[in-house]
Amino acid sequence: MNAVPLSLLAGLLAGSGCCLTVVSGDTGNDETGGGGSSSGGGSTSGGTTGGKVGCSGVYCSPAYVCDPADGICKCGGEICTSGKCDANTGACLPGGCTPDGGIAFLAEDSGQAAMLPPARLNETYDFHIGACAGSGPITLTALSPLPPGLALYPSGEVEGVPIMATNGVPFEFEVEAQTPNGTAAAFQNFLLQVE
Repeated sequence: MNAVPLSLLAGLLAGSGCCLTVVSGDTGNDETGGGGSSSGGGSTSGGTTGGKVGCSGVYCSPAYVCDPADGICKCGGEICTSGKCDANTGACLPGGCTPDGGIAFLAEDSGQAAMLPPARLNETYDFHIGACAGSGPITLTALSPLPPGLALYPSGEVEGVPIMATNGVPFEFEVEAQTPNGTAAAFQNFLLQVE
């Protein structure tokens, strides 16, 4: 089997945001659980020897912490499927979010308006527009009117009872997401049809 240079492996794994395990010269003893022997493991799980798992030889990306119980790099005690951990809050960020202080809407960002689930005329509507920021909490504001009877709350909830049908043509409105200190903002247009 050909050996992969450690620098190349480090670049690939660090870019994923998860974890980087360095296989040391440790032969996999009971104390460390690391090493390169067949019993020691030396994988992203930290390896096991004699039923013990540890963090010896496991180096996590910034904001991640190795869990000695299973040898896996975690963010706030969780495995981040998105690969993005916010150093400020110690929490996993959803896929569209960035841990660099920017804001992202969780709707598809194709440069076009995102379609919300349809509302029914004269029936209660409740939908959460997801957005996140690596720098902490954000507030959402409608920059243009929503369909009559509906309102957007700062938490991202679109609620109310629509009182006018859109007759097959979705209603378009723009939303701004902003950090409390105003250092970052993002904008997204949404479409909502009232049937």
